[in-house]
Amino acid sequence: MSRKGQVPIGPPTMKTLKELLKSSFNKLNSKSYVKNCKWALSLCQSECGDQLDLITPIEIKYAMSRMVDRDLLPSSINAWISTSRAVFEEAKMHGLIQDNPFKLIKGLKGGDSIPSPIIRQQEQDLLQVCKREHDRCLVVMALYGGMRAKEISNFNAAEDIMGNNNIIVRSRNDGATKSGRSRVVSLPGDHHQILVKYCSHTRGKKYPFYNRSGHGVSMRFSQIKQKAGVNCKCHDLRSTCATRLVLAGVAKWVTQLYMGHSTYDTTDRYYTFITGLIRAEKWTVNVTDTGYIEW
Repeated sequence: MSRKGQVPIGPPTMKTLKELLKSSFNKLNSKSYVKNCKWALSLCQSECGDQLDLITPIEIKYAMSRMVDRDLLPSSINAWISTSRAVFEEAKMHGLIQDNPFKLIKGLKGGDSIPSPIIRQQEQDLLQVCKREHDRCLVVMALYGGMRAKEISNFNAAEDIMGNNNIIVRSRNDGATKSGRSRVVSLPGDHHQILVKYCSHTRGKKYPFYNRSGHGVSMRFSQIKQKAGVNCKCHDLRSTCATRLVLAGVAKWVTQLYMGHSTYDTTDRYYTFITGLIRAEKWTVNVTDTGYIEW
């Protein structure tokens, strides 16, 4: 692990910014600033070559995931983000780029703030061990519906199932949704049918996923993941849902409402972390005229 304050130096900087930044280097006379600039540009260069306009927030987050894989401290990653934002803002002022891709990228608070979305193979491993309809519905509601564990626990079988493969996540008095607003989420057609079938077999049980301890969903998912050999938390499935929507090109406001966040900043900062394997996956999501998601 890199020590706090130490920043590795990568390949040479982009040719289009080298001359522009030379005056800044001489003016500031700061070795740490020079190292941060070279490192920031080299990571983007490895993904986009010398074409600055190809650098997007998704490319930047992929570079961030590589830093996390290398066990770099959040302080080093935050230094890279802040320096890169200043560098690209200077490039924007000189007309080299139209917009600053680092503008919406936020820093990390710590290791716990880094989400860990799962890949398609891990999803298949989880579903493969779900022999019970209860377990399969639990995984799918978190993975495709982006539902929190408490929201799944408060799912009402009699009131929350809708047509067109949709279900509603209601705002209840006990704070089931953090934003305080209800929202509509979607499940793949075959999984929605399994949910309807399971709810019809619960003998009129109003809350089929409810447990008196209040932790029934998380506890059951821990058993499922151990059986499948997948290292993730139940909340990582929610992160996976947001990441897949972003990769599919879904509009920001649609992703924000689907995840139940009050602002898109929350969605972007904590739930859309693009890792290398997930970035290679292709996802297609349809959005209806009314803003509903169709997997």
